[in-house]
This record gives sequence, C-alpha cells and structure tokens, in this order.
Amino acid sequence: MRSNVGATSQTGEPIASAPGNTMWYSWTAPSAGRLNVGTCNQTSGTTTTFDTWIRVFTGNTVTTLTSLVSNDDTAGCATDAAPTYGSTGSIAVTAGTVYRIQVDGYGSATGTFLLHYGLAAIVVATTDGFATEGGDTGAFTVRLNSVPTANVTVTIGASGQCSFSPTSLTFTPTNWATAQTVTVTATNDGAAEGTHSCSPASITASATGGYNGVPGTPPTITIMDNDVASFSIAKAQTSGSNPVTAAGQTIGYTITVANTSGTILTGLTISDALLQAGSPRTLTSGPTYASGDADSDGQIDVYETWTYSASYTATQSDIDNGGTFSNTATFDTAQTAPSTSAAVTTAVTQSPSFTVVKAQTSGASPLTAAGQTIGYTITVDNTGNLTLTGLSVSDALLQAGSPRTLTSGPTYASGDADSDGAIDTTEVWTYSASYTATQSDIDNGGTFSNTATFDTAQTAPRPRLR
Repeated sequence: MRSNVGATSQTGEPIASAPGNTMWYSWTAPSAGRLNVGTCNQTSGTTTTFDTWIRVFTGNTVTTLTSLVSNDDTAGCATDAAPTYGSTGSIAVTAGTVYRIQVDGYGSATGTFLLHYGLAAIVVATTDGFATEGGDTGAFTVRLNSVPTANVTVTIGASGQCSFSPTSLTFTPTNWATAQTVTVTATNDGAAEGTHSCSPASITASATGGYNGVPGTPPTITIMDNDVASFSIAKAQTSGSNPVTAAGQTIGYTITVANTSGTILTGLTISDALLQAGSPRTLTSGPTYASGDADSDGQIDVYETWTYSASYTATQSDIDNGGTFSNTATFDTAQTAPSTSAAVTTAVTQSPSFTVVKAQTSGASPLTAAGQTIGYTITVDNTGNLTLTGLSVSDALLQAGSPRTLTSGPTYASGDADSDGAIDTTEVWTYSASYTATQSDIDNGGTFSNTATFDTAQTAPRPRLR
C-alpha cells in the first residue's frame, strides 16, 4: 500500500494536476516488451482511495524528462472515489532502459493507492497435468502479468487430443491478476495410443489493453489412454507334404494377423521359430508380407487382416533325423506386447529299405576242374528315404550242404559316390566275392549254393541266395 498524503513536487517537476502531490518510482526494463502500469482496485484486498493521475517518463533529472504516456481516468479501472477514477498506461519499452513512473492525485486529491507495473505477459500455470480418456480431467490457469488498459480476451487454441473449457477468458483492469481455470478433457477417441499428451495450439491475447501480440506458452497435459490395442495371430501349413517323406519336399506356411481392436497398429515386427525334434532350423524363405494392406500405408488398419508367407525345404539330414517339425510365429507392434501363435506340426516319416541281389558274374558254370574260380557280385540298392549306415555284409557258401570258405570277399567294390561310408538314397553299392574250386570239390560233386546277407543300423538283415 502506498500513499501520497503529504507528498509535494520538486521545482521544475512536470505536474499533471497542480499543485502536485507526486510519488515517483523507477523501473528498469528486464527485456523488450510492453510496460503496463495502473492504480486500479482489484477484486479483493486493499484499495486506491482517490482519483489518480499516472504518467511515465524517460530521463535522469526532473527537468529533462520525456513524457511517454499520461492518463487520468480509465473505463473499468475503479477506485473508491469512482468506478473510472483509476489510471492506466501502456508503452513499448527497450531492455535496460530506466523508466520513471509518476503517481499524482487529480485536483490535489490524496490518499492511499495501489500501483501495479510490469511487462505485459500471459502467465500460464499447470494445476493438474494429467487427464484420462473417458475419466478425470486436467487443468491449467491463465492470468495477466500486468494491469491492462482495457479488457483483454485470451483465446485458447484447439487440440485434436483434448478439448478446453472455456476457450476464451476475459481479463479487466480489475481482475487481471486473478488466475482463471481452464479444464482439459481428453478426447475419448477409441484409438489405443498409450500414454500421450496434448497442448493448446496457441494461447493468444486480443489486440486491446496493451496486450496486442502477446502470446502465452501452451501447457502440456499428459493423457492416460483407456483403449487397448489387440490382434490375433494364427499359423497354418498351407502347402507341401504332411508328413514329409523325402528330401527336397517344401512345407509352405501362412501366418494370418488380424487387427481385433479399434486402433491402427504400427511398428510391425514378425519372427519365426522352426524346430525339428527340438533342434532349430532356418526357414528357406520368409516370413514375408503377402497381402492385406489395402491402402499400402504399412499399418494394420482397423478391420484389416494381413497374411505373411514362409517356407522350409526339407534336407536329407532332416529325414535321417526324423521327429516332428514344430513352427511358431511371433508378432509385435508399437501398441501391444508380442504374441506367439500356436505351433504347427509336420511329421517326418522314415521308410528305410534296400534290395540285395547276388549273382555269379564270372567263372565257369558248371565247374569242371579244380582251380576254376567263381566270381560273385552283390548289389545293394537303397530303395528307402533314409541314409543307410552301420553297414554289414556276410556270405554263406555251401556245396551239397557242406560249408565252404570264400577265397576272397565279400569286399566293397563301388557305389559310394561321396566316400562317406553310408549308402545315400541315390546310391547303389556293389560288393565282390570269389571262390576257387578244389579237387575235393570236384570229387564231392553236387551244387554250390551262395547266400549274401546285408544289414544296416536302420533295417533288419536281408539275405539273398545265388
């Protein structure tokens, strides 16, 4: 509270209303802008009791002052003396410049008075920085930083994520310092956006009261979303053999992802895990987008269903290993947690088999003399879908029911194209054996009977008679 009771003017001082009962104040502009000054009563508290006169100057002595603004009465600027007996002024100021504010009474009036001065600014303060879609509201307040010379309307700009009430606020020379509340309601849009935010597009003052072109800083309100993004994922074998029975057969998979929520799904990722009997396998192709993006925007829109394709071509190693292929796909978006499909299983059927054939391929038949040699060839053909390992071959030679011992063999001869010691599914192996007749054999007479028996780790033994 200030008073000009007993105040007098200096010699040479500019006088608004003689005789002067002047009070002087010095103010240095902290930055460029607009200085507003006033003696108006406020909505509550102490008051100005008389008819005031206010002036603003620059200069360093009372005799060299330059008047910038002078005002006696302002509409809406009340004092105890009358509704318009308060004074206001507004000038553009330069940073660092010293300004002199003079308060006097009209017609020698004296009493106590309020003096408000400062840069024109809109002061915005967040009082509740959170709003929930379909629930709690947020709030911020707005006031002016200094007294206006006339009514000022502050407009709150729109936002797509929230609405504001009210959208305009009126400040007068009397209520300018009283903060007014703006309620923020989050837009309940049905889109699962997670925690996001909104701000007014702008906070602007009307071109009145010394506030032309003065902006406010829009507050940021955090919005808690009430929508949940979701999708379904399914995987199926849509082509190829089931069970797989041979190397080179290709299993084709289709992954289907459907947007089951009311929000667009973005930031899409898909991965695939293929196992055979618990051991990982690498897809031959995919997973690759196939269809569903109707507007080609790379987002799964509401009600869109996308498909992805993947494939795996079985190897001979897979057939040899046996067991079951198990394949799952995992899909994720920026709006959700990842979700994994149910496993799709494809069996592997193992069918090991071979044929064994024995033939006399050299020597006399019939034998007619000691020293003649019978040559045998044993042919083994892999007729199944497994690589045959753990190979064994034996030979039983009889003459008239009595055992004889081969002169040589049976010995591997040919067929192991990759020299791996296993009969691949595309290989036919041969073994050779021989027997040289003795004089005793000629004396005994009868018939030679020769049987080869072949066995593998994957099969039962199989004999072949010659």
